[in-house]
Amino acid sequence: MPTAARLLPATGGGQSCWELFHENSKLGRIPPRRTAAPATPPSAFLGCPAFELPAAQPFDAVVIPPRPIGIMRPGRIWRDTLAALLLRSSGRVAGAAPPSALEVWFHATSIDGMPAGLYRFDGANARVLLVRAADLGTRLAAALSEPELASRSALQFFIVADLARLASRYGERGYRYALVEAGRIARDLDLVAAALGLLAITTGEFHDREIDALFGLDGLATSALLMVAVGKTGRGPERREPAKLGSLQRGRRRRRRGRR
Repeated sequence: MPTAARLLPATGGGQSCWELFHENSKLGRIPPRRTAAPATPPSAFLGCPAFELPAAQPFDAVVIPPRPIGIMRPGRIWRDTLAALLLRSSGRVAGAAPPSALEVWFHATSIDGMPAGLYRFDGANARVLLVRAADLGTRLAAALSEPELASRSALQFFIVADLARLASRYGERGYRYALVEAGRIARDLDLVAAALGLLAITTGEFHDREIDALFGLDGLATSALLMVAVGKTGRGPERREPAKLGSLQRGRRRRRRGRR
């Protein structure tokens, strides 16, 4: 007969944290324990300046070309490039975290027509909100295990989870959903960056408490999970449009004829 999931750590058992988390986040026949921790209210961002994003081509009409080769470097990012990165990576995995439980924040200093600062992506309204108007590059670099990522990249995306909301809805299993969805968003940012001729590096190597403090997050109810640094390649054109589906299909037909 299967045993019930442990809802509290066993004492004196010498268990690792990952074992306790994996056990506690399993689906079971007993209702999961839920928390009542408050989520961040939307009203917290009402006073932030908003910057509208231009419409982006749907992600399923974009073909991912081979990844650019070169050394990542900073540079000016156009707003339509930013829109493509954010809007094309905002799809969801069915059954995973609800849309507003995970958010994309980013720091940038060279976006066309936008001031340097820390931004929060408001996907529901296709815009970004300026949370903090300041060049935080030095402080951001100090919180990274590889500080040079901050200076080599043009954009530093952070995937932030509203863990309190997930726990109130799914119990401890909500933490699993947060990790799954964070990985999906990071992957899509990577793929869309490649389609735009940009380089992307995903990392979890940062000092969590320092990043959360820098962003004004409490580190428990809301916390940063992953970082995706995006920059230009050291060689190649300054701007590159995403490849269209038809061009990929023609390329595939040419390759098939070449193998015959």
